[in-house]
Amino acid sequence: MVKPGWLHILLLMHFAHVCVGQNYTVQFVDQHKQPIALAVVADPSVAVISQNMPKQPAIMDQINKQFSPMVIAIAQGRQVSFPNSDNIRHHVYSFSQAKRFETKLYANKPEAPILFDQAGLVVLGCNIHDNMIGYIFVSQWQNFAVSNKKGIAHISSKQPPSELRFWHPWSKEPNRIFKLNVDQWPSDTPLIIEMALTPPIAKSEEKKRGFGNRWQ
Repeated sequence: MVKPGWLHILLLMHFAHVCVGQNYTVQFVDQHKQPIALAVVADPSVAVISQNMPKQPAIMDQINKQFSPMVIAIAQGRQVSFPNSDNIRHHVYSFSQAKRFETKLYANKPEAPILFDQAGLVVLGCNIHDNMIGYIFVSQWQNFAVSNKKGIAHISSKQPPSELRFWHPWSKEPNRIFKLNVDQWPSDTPLIIEMALTPPIAKSEEKKRGFGNRWQ
């Protein structure tokens, strides 16, 4: 006979296993079959659960006059902090519809993290340094990931996702979050997603073309 204490532990272990699910692997490659880093993939079957929101803000640092990392993905309703690790001051801003904001010119740490309460793509710039550009994918879905240098990203799900959404800032349609229907996807087999990328455009050139209007 199982003692009540052990039964309680076993139930908790089972519940944890059910909640965590399995990892499903995606590998992003470009039109030349080269791995794509910083691609975002999401499983749209589960909406963001506010109880699972991390208490600590996500971090997008500023190092060597660049946003670091260049791309982050966060759940809708999470805050982001923009520390400045350079020995010069920065002025972060965004004209994106999902979040319009600006920070005062600052060094070290900003006054407070920024809340991103609308889902969508947020493009960041620095009013002082034209070549600084960063991206925040604000997800309305619970399960999402960003690919590493090998193009690999892992989605945790209770069952194989039947649909995926994915995005990369250098795709030929940078404003678009793509949709992919998945027929079968064993958890031990990577799903390869090919994206056609274009070379990045310097932010100074973006300004000439209407940087703010493009991302509205």
